[in-house]
Amino acid sequence: TLIDGTGRDPQPAMALVAEGERIARVAPTDALTLPRDAEAIDCTGLCLLPGLTDAHVHLGIVGTDMTAAQREPAAVLALRIAQVIEQTLDAGFTTVRDAGGIDGGWAYAVRSGLLRGPRILPSGAMLSQTGGHGDWRPRFSDDPPRRSVPGLFAFPELCDGPDAVRPAAREPLRRGATPLKVMASGGAMSPADELDHSQFTVEELAAAVHEARAAGTYVLAHAYGPRAIANALEAGVLSIEHGNFLDEATAAAMRAKAAW
Repeated sequence: TLIDGTGRDPQPAMALVAEGERIARVAPTDALTLPRDAEAIDCTGLCLLPGLTDAHVHLGIVGTDMTAAQREPAAVLALRIAQVIEQTLDAGFTTVRDAGGIDGGWAYAVRSGLLRGPRILPSGAMLSQTGGHGDWRPRFSDDPPRRSVPGLFAFPELCDGPDAVRPAAREPLRRGATPLKVMASGGAMSPADELDHSQFTVEELAAAVHEARAAGTYVLAHAYGPRAIANALEAGVLSIEHGNFLDEATAAAMRAKAAW
């Protein structure tokens, strides 16, 4: 049974011929003659459909303790991430956008054939203000921010003020980020903020947008409430993540800005 992704009903008793990485022909089973040297795969009783796309994953966050990974050997963390990437492909996802946590090294490993996985569009290190959703330090500590492991794990970059946002945005782009990720509101797994807090000024967000546009890409923003979404839109952010408290006026503003 073929689900072709066009919106048509599932089509039973279908067959297809794949040549290399391309589907060359699709036809009813009784109307298709296989090439003489073809490998035949019997899919009777199964469904075939296009690979799924997930636009918001965190392949590098392998547990709910956001700092536990820092306490493990880098080799162990690398194997955990590799396992998640392979499991994602086995679940049917052939393209994913990683919304922060790994850098371009993993996408390169998949492209190079060193690891089974989906096509990965990495965001690299998430940008956060001090005390924002990406500041995972214990609230009453004076611990320094967690440091990334280049090529492996990208901890959030804490940056305050437009002049600090610019180099913080350029670094993930240098390390293979496809879009950039910013924390425009509070979140559920950070100790010093609430979900409806707005974070970063419009000027700070616009600095990230400028750097992304200069590199031919765009910014996605973690944003729960209307104030945070409005700030992101004013700054030129194109992709709003979560939007749990979105209201009608803000939804209309998103549409007017051609944001998603």
